[in-house]
Amino acid sequence: MKFLIISRTKDAFLTLPQERQTELLTAALSWIEKYRKAGKCKEIYWIPGWNRAAVIWEAESGEDASRTIAENPMAPYNDMEAYALSDWDAYIKALMEARG
Repeated sequence: MKFLIISRTKDAFLTLPQERQTELLTAALSWIEKYRKAGKCKEIYWIPGWNRAAVIWEAESGEDASRTIAENPMAPYNDMEAYALSDWDAYIKALMEARG
């Protein structure tokens, strides 16, 4: 199951001392790389001008995705939106079957 996570860094992050910001960013980058190598973090895109990132995650369930995202060292400093994604072809097939 794929999830789209859109995140934005909260302004509170910028109030942290520079050293703490660097520690958190370094830890978050390691966390991302861990899941990229494991195949769970599929795609990452930066949205210029919006201070946001869009990430496609692979997870077995919403609970699995939640557990993974909660591990992010930057989680307390991010606003996040999560959307379960449906495959377009499967959606159209189900829609046409439902319409008879």
